[in-house]
Amino acid sequence: MNTIDVAWNFIFNSFYCKKTELIYDFLVDRQHPATFGLPSPAEIRAQIPNPCGWGTGMEDSVLNGGSALDAVVAEYAATGNKMLKETADHLFAGLMRCAQVSEEPGFIARSVSPEDEKSYYFNSSRDQYTHWVYAAVRFYDCDLSDEKQRQDIRCVLRQIAQKCERDVTEENNYNMLRADGKIGIIGQMCGDIGAHEYLRLPMFYAAAWYVTKEEHWKVMCHRYLSEAIEKTAPFSPEKHRGYVTLQLQYSLRLLYDLTEECSVREQLLQLMKRLADYAEELAIQKGELLCTGDKQEFSFRYRPWNKCGDMIYHGEYGGYPYYNPAQSERKENKAFYPLREVGEAASVAAICPHRPVNKQIPIVLQRLAGYIDYENHYTYAPLLIACGYKLCLENEVVNM
Repeated sequence: MNTIDVAWNFIFNSFYCKKTELIYDFLVDRQHPATFGLPSPAEIRAQIPNPCGWGTGMEDSVLNGGSALDAVVAEYAATGNKMLKETADHLFAGLMRCAQVSEEPGFIARSVSPEDEKSYYFNSSRDQYTHWVYAAVRFYDCDLSDEKQRQDIRCVLRQIAQKCERDVTEENNYNMLRADGKIGIIGQMCGDIGAHEYLRLPMFYAAAWYVTKEEHWKVMCHRYLSEAIEKTAPFSPEKHRGYVTLQLQYSLRLLYDLTEECSVREQLLQLMKRLADYAEELAIQKGELLCTGDKQEFSFRYRPWNKCGDMIYHGEYGGYPYYNPAQSERKENKAFYPLREVGEAASVAAICPHRPVNKQIPIVLQRLAGYIDYENHYTYAPLLIACGYKLCLENEVVNM
């Protein structure tokens, strides 16, 4: 078994829940899966410790599932292996669970409690929607999806677009609202936001137009697209974490694939190539550096979210306080961001069209995946390494 398969299996053996078909965030010991120690349904309903579920272990199931489904689609494009459908079906079912659990149409929950299969945190984010939308369109265009799944995608992407049109108004400070109908945090879609975030709104509208063929969503996309590209142009990947750049690359690639105007496509392509050039160098250099470091740095121990002591207070929004255990953000945690950012950088490079990825990247990813002591590792970061590798496989086939 190669090292990428070991990393992939580590995730599905320890972080994936068959009951919800979702991938959770971290382990608190090696005797239990990542579903152990999650907030109870009562705590989730009370939005404890925060309405985003930050730091609880069920913060990023849509990010994880979206990346994993995209990787399965990439592997299928590279190999044509129809046995991948079973994995794709499970991952898509988990994403659909997060899209259907709320009574608010178009709301994408970050995760769902494995205890009762229905409790979720009210505050999603641009990031969760971005991974859901990108993975859904990729799966929609893949032979692994069936007509029922494509019908579900059409329904959810239309609902997301309708929610954007309904929520993203001056009155709401251009936010996608929480599931309880209130303004939360990290849901603002235009106005005073980061350069990497302006393309999310036209991306969501473009996805809805593509799968439904309803011209209204194309009009909505173009209402924002030109200004969004202009405001995205100054983005500096060296000033941001890898997941930020990856999500921007998702937006750029989806819009590039779905937009018809040649001049707009060229603008999007040049932005993608700039990000890919930076990310490719980062993936190789940082990956090689990590492979020469101390393996013990990959063994940061997580604690149950409610035993972390002092939490970071982010303020109160919509009637709820936001307290964050923030274990992944701690300086002493060198097991999470350093590892995942190599995989994310590889993905940024591989996603860019008309640009063969450096052949050194998959070699570095294989080496890094094999450098991790999985008996003493507690994060989902290896998932991103495996995903980056699978996207490189697809890039190689496409650019042969």
